[in-house]
Amino acid sequence: MLKAILAEKIKMSQIFDKEGNVIPVTVLAAGPCFVSAIKTKEKDGYNAVQIGYKEAKKIKKPQEGHLKKLKAQSSKN
Repeated sequence: MLKAILAEKIKMSQIFDKEGNVIPVTVLAAGPCFVSAIKTKEKDGYNAVQIGYKEAKKIKKPQEGHLKKLKAQSSKN
């Protein structure tokens, strides 16, 4: 199983350990995420969940159609 995180990079920073050494770190903002598609073995040939993060400002027509299905499903529930 793949372990991953979907996040947005906020900034780079640094922290110090007990000996005073500088450790570079990346500050991330994660979540809330939403499920945008569920793939099933019967229908798609594999099992997967597609997730999204944040609302897009500009999206292309094919992506718009894909997300329109999601909005229709969420309004039913």
